[in-house]
Amino acid sequence: MFYELRQRFARWLAYRQTLASLRRVPDRTLADAGISREDIRERASYAAARHRLAEQGLHRTSTPRSLRSLPLPRRADFLE
Repeated sequence: MFYELRQRFARWLAYRQTLASLRRVPDRTLADAGISREDIRERASYAAARHRLAEQGLHRTSTPRSLRSLPLPRRADFLE
């Protein structure tokens, strides 16, 4: 039970950190990456899903085209 709770918290944390990182990015930079403000939650959900797959040791062989331009958050972004 504790392990499952820890996994859920880690996925939630990945979602929140990605969401916070993308919300700090200026509109122009997001537009250059092909991301609109409306897509931010979807991108954060995708990051949480990737985290879950990594926990399970599964790796997707292909990424949906619409999500390929997702800027991956850097560790330094979370330490600020």
